[in-house]
Amino acid sequence: MIRTTAFALAALLAAAFTHTARADACSSYVKILTGVPAPCDGVGMATEELSRFIKIENEAGASRLKIQALEDQAKRDAATCEQEVDNQRQGRIACERDKSWRPEKPGLLKSPEFWGVTGAVLGVALTVIVYAVK
Repeated sequence: MIRTTAFALAALLAAAFTHTARADACSSYVKILTGVPAPCDGVGMATEELSRFIKIENEAGASRLKIQALEDQAKRDAATCEQEVDNQRQGRIACERDKSWRPEKPGLLKSPEFWGVTGAVLGVALTVIVYAVK
């Protein structure tokens, strides 16, 4: 699209310069004041400036595409970073939840210490009773 426009503009300028009676007066920029007739007719742009203008337009179009690609990449990177932060936040919450969990303390009748002491006392008592009866 840009190349087609540039080609059409170049063709129009070439046609304008070939029909100008005083083409040499339009070879560079000419300051035109209000009410003063122009030194030439056509588009008031020299050939060098036209080629420079076309080059700048082409570079601007390429730059716009690069900027758009960079903006798209930045949006994708931002989404990826947000997802990573969310994953880390969920992991931290799960870790804190796991750390705060404490096992229930068993009741007295379910503790192994109670039954160990009870067994030892009964063993000693049984032994004393057996030797006392003999």
